[in-house]
Amino acid sequence: MRRRRLAWACSWLLGSTLLALLGVAHPSHAQPVTVIAEQWLQGYNSNGFLSASLDPARRYGLQVLPIGESASFRGTYSQNWFLRDGSRRAGSSDGTLHGRAPWEQELPLPAPGLAQWTFAAGFWNEGNGTLLVRLIDLGPR
Repeated sequence: MRRRRLAWACSWLLGSTLLALLGVAHPSHAQPVTVIAEQWLQGYNSNGFLSASLDPARRYGLQVLPIGESASFRGTYSQNWFLRDGSRRAGSSDGTLHGRAPWEQELPLPAPGLAQWTFAAGFWNEGNGTLLVRLIDLGPR
């Protein structure tokens, strides 16, 4: 009788834990990621380009995801913008990116008070695997 109670308690505890985990992991609870642009880099020295006009009121990120084994990558980016200060002054910046997938980085605003913002980046796969490069929307600022 005691063994039966213990088995029932273990089953109940396991079942409750699984239900709780399913509730947390259920897709309706996860915040969906909106992909703005993506590029597949298949094999050594393959390359790709992303470009998008971005809303300064939202946060964005870059992701480099390995499909299979991890691989190194390199890239360059350029940003252009107009300020909302009445003068419509423009600005730009550029830089380099490098890392090993999986890799993710949030894009900081290039300047305060933006009226318009464009981001463009080129990537090169330095490994033999396949990489998925994404520009994603991370939600409001």
